[in-house]
Amino acid sequence: MDKFQLHKKFFCWLKDRGQKISEQDTKIWRLLLLFMALSNIGIVIVITMANPTGIGFIVDFVFYLLLVSIAFIITTLLIAFIFSLLYVPLPRLFVGSVIFTWSLVYYILSVGNLGTLFSVIIATSFIFLTMIIGAIIIILFNTQLSLKIKILTILLPMVILYLTYQSPYMQKSEIPAFSEVYPKPAVTPILEESPAKKGNFTVIYFTYGSGKDRHRREYGQKVDLVSKTVDASEYIDKWPRSREIFWGFNEKELPLNGRVWFPNGEGPFPIVLITHGNHKMEDFSDAGYAYLGELLASRGFITISLDQNFLNYSNWSGIPKKDMELRAWIILHHLLQIDEFSQTPGTPFYQKVDFERVALIGHSRGGLASTMAVDYSKWFDHDTSIEGVDKFKIQSVVALAPTDKAVDKKLPYLWETNYLVIHGAQDADVNSFRGERQYGRTRFRNGSKKFKAALYLAEANHSYFNTDWGKRDISIPGGFFLNHRDTMDSKDQREITKIYISAFLETTLLNSSRYEKLFYNYQYGLNWLPETLYFNRYENGMFQPINKFYTNRDKRVFDKDIRANAQGFSIWDIETAKDRRGNSKGKAGLVLQWDKEGSYAISISQKYISSLKNEPDSFILSIANMARDLDENLESRPKVEVEFRNKSGDSVQLPLDEYMPLPARIKVQYTKIPWFDKIMKKGKYEEDEEPVFHMYEIKLNKIKSLNDNITYQNISEIILHFTNGPGKVMIDDVGYISY
Repeated sequence: MDKFQLHKKFFCWLKDRGQKISEQDTKIWRLLLLFMALSNIGIVIVITMANPTGIGFIVDFVFYLLLVSIAFIITTLLIAFIFSLLYVPLPRLFVGSVIFTWSLVYYILSVGNLGTLFSVIIATSFIFLTMIIGAIIIILFNTQLSLKIKILTILLPMVILYLTYQSPYMQKSEIPAFSEVYPKPAVTPILEESPAKKGNFTVIYFTYGSGKDRHRREYGQKVDLVSKTVDASEYIDKWPRSREIFWGFNEKELPLNGRVWFPNGEGPFPIVLITHGNHKMEDFSDAGYAYLGELLASRGFITISLDQNFLNYSNWSGIPKKDMELRAWIILHHLLQIDEFSQTPGTPFYQKVDFERVALIGHSRGGLASTMAVDYSKWFDHDTSIEGVDKFKIQSVVALAPTDKAVDKKLPYLWETNYLVIHGAQDADVNSFRGERQYGRTRFRNGSKKFKAALYLAEANHSYFNTDWGKRDISIPGGFFLNHRDTMDSKDQREITKIYISAFLETTLLNSSRYEKLFYNYQYGLNWLPETLYFNRYENGMFQPINKFYTNRDKRVFDKDIRANAQGFSIWDIETAKDRRGNSKGKAGLVLQWDKEGSYAISISQKYISSLKNEPDSFILSIANMARDLDENLESRPKVEVEFRNKSGDSVQLPLDEYMPLPARIKVQYTKIPWFDKIMKKGKYEEDEEPVFHMYEIKLNKIKSLNDNITYQNISEIILHFTNGPGKVMIDDVGYISY
């Protein structure tokens, strides 16, 4: 047989195998193939939601549907042909469709960094679910099957779904509200109206921007006030062509766009700038803080939400390498632009802005950017484009679920700047309380009335701080798997945000004291605050610590001849405070662990008493419940009593339960199915609990009312008595404070 005949025979064989690729695909397999093909429409919807081009959903959907359809047909036929060549006795077209669909689902999940094992499980489950749904429909439409079989076919999955829904894993976690934990508040709530109530100013809304925006008319043709652009080429090495096509500009002409809510009045008014975080670039973020802008402007604050969407991540063009520096840099340029407006007759800002009273609010990466903007010299010391920013007096910073990391190996510190951080335990994006690190890096001069406060909410998430971010803390497809049952209502989360931010800015920018107590103890706000579990800390420049805990110091000896001793503890040590993922919070604390009971005694020296600059109002300490280190299922609620003794032997012993019991353990289930927490996002959600500090305050006049022989001048010993073991806690912020 010559070569030509061999080739001819080979091609005839190929043709024959090609004609027989579907020989194993009987009617039922072809019907299941149809359902597998239809399931790809659902996948296309997910792809469209996860990868917007900015053109529009329908156009994106048609584009992706065309691509996936072509790939589905080619891949299915190719796999079936290969199986035919190998004489594989399987329904080849159906198997080809399964392989394509499984691979596509796996790819989408793995690109979303959801983890290899998780992606395999979900992709496999998707295939089986599609086959089951297809089989049910085939059975229901089969005229040869009895009605009994069809009814059973419907009832069986319904029963399975019902039992799944009723399982403990699908129920809302039992997180106690403060009304359950503290049925009788230890303080009298503030009687003033809620700081979240609209104020007396009518609000004027307008925008400023480049006037050339391609996607938002309010920054384009309909802009009210034209602003300049800024050259960021010093900080951007690469601005992809796809990003330039989308926005219509490159790194040399970044716009200064802002949404302004302006109080209609004489002024000058304090000014507040709000900076959003990282989100899909094509899904704009800056309009999502209108609820804050409208409230704050009505209460006398010029409020501006800054547009930094062009610095956000896109699946098409990535994210600028130095996006954190750029976010802070843009904030500073907005201040310079507003200053220019305020000196220009005819603009709404003309002579209406009080730059002695500036506040920054930042969400997520915007929270870190805001603190960087205050400590700007670390990153922009030689940048002549921001000359003059030192005249703006940034008095206060608010961080909503902020990230916190070293940028160019440097961290921002706040000095003599009021700081408020709010974070939620249900945050699936920034799922550690990173704002506590910045809380520790916020310092004041002795005697200053500036303060810092931290608020941790048991049921708050990441996205609800922005009305446009929806309920998913992470991008699609990962967002579909998050547990939303344990998340508080979005309106409640924003109500808490409005209450705290409004009260904070009124206290720090308007020098009003009517809401200041809210930051000492959230129970002062019980007349307004929604039900959830709150943790709060507070410190001002008049805090005078008794113990400062350092891991490299003696646990028995402290500054100013303070001494400490402990009895009954299996662990008594000074350790680094760590977050949910085992990372340092930048602070150390005293760790005490006991089985039944223990006592920790602090001997107060005369040297310490003589060093007090102000007469203290209260004794405070912060405690974090670390029962997670003892037993996974132990519901440890230790009891603590604080005893004050003087040199004459007089004593007063007060249970902290009278003020506030130690907080319950807050265990978070991030995903819809508990064991997904272990495998999704490469273990990011593996730890379900993070010990968080909560401040306790005992007023010294309370002690004196029980025994007038005891005053702060003659207290010689403070003893912490721990019972109701086993228990484990970390303690910090032990000292006296004045207000």
